[in-house]
Amino acid sequence: MAHQQSFLCNTAGIGGRIGAVELRSDVEGLILIGRRSKLSDSDNALRSQMSHDLNIAIHTYDYILDVARSKVEMFANRHKKRKGKPNR
Repeated sequence: MAHQQSFLCNTAGIGGRIGAVELRSDVEGLILIGRRSKLSDSDNALRSQMSHDLNIAIHTYDYILDVARSKVEMFANRHKKRKGKPNR
């Protein structure tokens, strides 16, 4: 991608007209895949390797649920702590 970006940006002003000057080849990616329980050890090894090589976060839908539950719990705990303190 870096080669194509360079070519577009340096070819008679084409890059500016099509927005290629703002393209980057180092952008992080995110891929959401199926359920954790459906993945084999080899799937996880490949996922880890691709994540490292390509700068892509590859997570399962279960990961998203885990993060969401964690955030809900964190906010609920904050609310409980604040509820017990007097207002200023």
